[in-house]
Amino acid sequence: DDPIGYDSNFQFVEMDLRTLAQSMFGNSYGTDGILSGDLQLRGTDRAASDTVGEMRLQLNRANLWPHPIFAGIAKVVKLNPAKSGAFHTAVVRRASLRDGTVQLHEFWLAGEGVHLFGNGTVSLSGQLNVDVVAAMLAEQP
Repeated sequence: DDPIGYDSNFQFVEMDLRTLAQSMFGNSYGTDGILSGDLQLRGTDRAASDTVGEMRLQLNRANLWPHPIFAGIAKVVKLNPAKSGAFHTAVVRRASLRDGTVQLHEFWLAGEGVHLFGNGTVSLSGQLNVDVVAAMLAEQP
C-alpha cells in the first residue's frame, strides 16, 4: 500500500492547556494554562518519524512544573519548584520536528523566582537534551 500523506496547519488561540494535554497524552499531569501559537506538520501514515514540522508557541497563566518536560528542565538546572515558584509563562520562539525529534531553536521559561533561556532537543520518546541559562531573580521583601 502507498502511504497516505498529510499537510496540516494548526493555529491555537487561547486554548485550555489542561484539555489539550488530557486529549494528547491521556493525562494532564496537573498542567494548567492557556496556549497560543501555530503548528505546521506534514508527513505520512507510515511512522511518526516521517513527520516534519515547524512551530511557535506561547503558554500563559500556566502551572508547568508537573509536566515531565518542564520537570526535566528544572532537574537539569537544579531548581526546586517549591522554592523558586512555578513557571507561569513559556515561549517557544521557534521549533522544528524532524526524524522524531523536536529541535527547540529558542525557548524562554519565566517564573516568580527564575527566568530560563535555552535551546535543545526533545525526542518523541521523551528524551530531553537542552542547554539552559538561568537568571535567578532576587526575592522581594
